[in-house]
Amino acid sequence: MTPPAWHWLPPLNSHENSLIDVRIRESTKRDNFHAKRKFRITLTVDVDFYSETDVSTNTPFKGLSLSKSQLFDATNSETLAASLRQSFIDFIPFPLDSCLWTENRPRPSPPVYISGDDDLVQRISDFVFFISGNSDNRELMLAITKSVVVPAEEFDSWVSWYEEKKRVHRGFEAEFRKAITRPREATELYDETMSLVAGTWSVEVCDGDSGGGGCCVICLEEFGGGVGVAQLPCRHRFHQDCVVRWLKGNHVCPLCRHQLPLDY
Repeated sequence: MTPPAWHWLPPLNSHENSLIDVRIRESTKRDNFHAKRKFRITLTVDVDFYSETDVSTNTPFKGLSLSKSQLFDATNSETLAASLRQSFIDFIPFPLDSCLWTENRPRPSPPVYISGDDDLVQRISDFVFFISGNSDNRELMLAITKSVVVPAEEFDSWVSWYEEKKRVHRGFEAEFRKAITRPREATELYDETMSLVAGTWSVEVCDGDSGGGGCCVICLEEFGGGVGVAQLPCRHRFHQDCVVRWLKGNHVCPLCRHQLPLDY
């Protein structure tokens, strides 16, 4: 990866070697409100990059660091689940496909792997209702951390870029810290996806041959001469614009459901 320009931020899902750690606990600082079925959840979301040769150290390259506090209605499980899902969609810029879950009720439980945001939402809901029945505390802490392992030379280039910018530009550290502590805009994530697809998988075809037949299975229109298409790692092809729109809401091949490591 080429070190980024001044305004560029690390892509959040371009590397397959990553782990998402989710931890939930009661807050030690109790809220003053007394609504029995209302819970305040403080959510922190971090993305940290590590060198493959130095994973065990505490010196990551910080890519994202978000925090927000939100009030949730726990009147029933359906209402709570819907609110949690919407909060994830609005705030977390990476898929929650596979996570390592740890909860404290009242002691830390052994970490377990969970698959998909439905499982995650269910476990958060279960924890909320457990606390509701066993404590008068109505404030919880939910921490989601994605740790990404990158090649050593890539990590070193990022550190060198950062140190050089810090040396040359006064106030760079504060600017970078400000940039990674704001939510990513949808247009930024779209541009990252378009850049990755266009730069890595874009091809031009002069006939109708593709992994899905003679047409794009997303729009059902035939491939034409010279039309840009994207060939995914599973070798299925689609119109470039069609597959970029698809990947904004999905991270699998539309045909074979192959998992795709993308920013969307």
